[in-house]
Amino acid sequence: SKLGIGLGAGYSRHAKESVVTYNIDLVGQEETLKPEFRVIPITANLHYLFTLSPNFSLDLTAGAGYYLATLDWDHRMDTKILGYQGNFEYTFKSTKGAVGFQAGLGLEMKITSKVALVWTVWGRYASIQELKGDWSDKAGGELWSYEDSGNAGYAWTYDLKYGDKTYARVVFDTDEPVGSNFSNVRYAKLNLTGIVTTVGLKFGF
Repeated sequence: SKLGIGLGAGYSRHAKESVVTYNIDLVGQEETLKPEFRVIPITANLHYLFTLSPNFSLDLTAGAGYYLATLDWDHRMDTKILGYQGNFEYTFKSTKGAVGFQAGLGLEMKITSKVALVWTVWGRYASIQELKGDWSDKAGGELWSYEDSGNAGYAWTYDLKYGDKTYARVVFDTDEPVGSNFSNVRYAKLNLTGIVTTVGLKFGF
């Protein structure tokens, strides 16, 4: 009466668009970066229920999950030179899954015999690395035109030292980036580890 097994699935999405404009002598640039992550967790958990009172109970939960993530990366650069316009666009898409673990503590407040209000705090450990996917690189406008694509690229991250400053960089290539001013070169990863809190209704059938 106090033990149960729960199976679940979910969906989360994170996207952000950033735009920067600048000039280099006679060249005007506008860069637009649009990364988007989508994650589908499929979980199996063991539940143990503590009854605190007729209307309140605690639900201790722990288990494992498979986290399927998709990365869409879109980088566009629009260029103006002496009244002429051109653009570059690079896209990268990767789908990969990894096993993670989660545990939670939930407080249930009974509303009726079949409905309860639930507040849960989850801790999760999951990380997806070596994101490999398809890429495309194309240019158009009045200044140039070309198109290329492939399917063996990886997402990399490294620290770039320029002058007396260091910048974090993300690039996509089949091989590990190499440079005299590069350091801490590694596969980029999607870190899903963290704490999540949820509020919802629980229905009994």
